[in-house]
Amino acid sequence: MKKVIPLLIIGTLSATPVVALSSETSSDLSFTFEPMLSLSLAETSLSISELYPGTFGRSNDMRVTVNTNSISGYTLSAAVGDGETYYTTNLENVTSATPFTSLATNANVETFETDNTWGYTLNSGTTYSGLPYYGETNWKVLSQTADNSGEKVLYFGIAAKASDSLASGEYKNIIQFRVIANPIPEEQEPGD
Repeated sequence: MKKVIPLLIIGTLSATPVVALSSETSSDLSFTFEPMLSLSLAETSLSISELYPGTFGRSNDMRVTVNTNSISGYTLSAAVGDGETYYTTNLENVTSATPFTSLATNANVETFETDNTWGYTLNSGTTYSGLPYYGETNWKVLSQTADNSGEKVLYFGIAAKASDSLASGEYKNIIQFRVIANPIPEEQEPGD
């Protein structure tokens, strides 16, 4: 015979009330990403080391680096002189009355035809041109971008042609470089 054992399970069911609260607040978030524009020169001087009477010579190339995050890009320009020691675009020697005169600013020459002239190159001597005096409002544009293309490098050099009778010595002037961020265009309303 089988016995049935009654099983009694006693339990308590308890319910704890659960309350869900929700809260939301907002906070404005803003920061400024500072504009940056830099110009650096790998060398601080240009020199034509082997220029003899009746010859043509070219300098080392100077590495000019511009870096910007401006959305409208930049304009890099150059001019000659400083208004304190050098008042012209000539390369001058204190003991010689004959200077090296600059090529015209609109020149684009492959060879120097005139004695005692000098110019600059951006393409390692393929073509040459002249620079304006720094006191003028229109400096010579060397490079221009229209966006924040980051770091750009250009190579700048000079060259000169000497006459047979030019006095020996060191001929000098100052080349100044200037970089300016291009203006940011105003946003236009739709339909304008």
